[in-house]
Amino acid sequence: MGEPTTYEFEDSEGYKKGEDKLSIRQIILNQLQKCMTEGSKEMVRGGTIKRIVGGKTMEIAIPNQREVFINSVEMLKIPLLRRFKHYCNKKGDNDIKDIFGSTEKELKELKEDYIKVRNAIVSNKNKNENINATNTRVGSIYNDFEIRKVEIYKQFLMAVSYLLDEENYFEEVSATFGV
Repeated sequence: MGEPTTYEFEDSEGYKKGEDKLSIRQIILNQLQKCMTEGSKEMVRGGTIKRIVGGKTMEIAIPNQREVFINSVEMLKIPLLRRFKHYCNKKGDNDIKDIFGSTEKELKELKEDYIKVRNAIVSNKNKNENINATNTRVGSIYNDFEIRKVEIYKQFLMAVSYLLDEENYFEEVSATFGV
């Protein structure tokens, strides 16, 4: 038999103490950086492509860059939601309140419109139209929906930059002052 194995237990309270520990500020700024990186890429829809590698045909999966960007922004929204609510509850108008409110309203309307149009196409009783044509129309509608959604989320990132600048996250006097 081998030597006895010794286990070392780490206290969960002390795990990741020191330099490895991330503050909420670092998490938010890291996620903002990810949003900016993903948003600067070409917004391809994704799918699979066939490539010939070493004489063999291989299918390569390409992620839907639009979904990656949207999901990145959604994850940034979570830790900032309370701060946005604070600015929305302030009396008077401010850029953060205006942009955040309009993007939330636009997203809701866009989703409702997409569902209405999609359901109208799918429930169409026209027997002359084949299933491939219906699928093509639904795909086209979804493509337009995704493109518009990306644009709304880019507007939301503008509200995020105003919010983080207002709360001095960029550790500068004002990153966007006078811009």
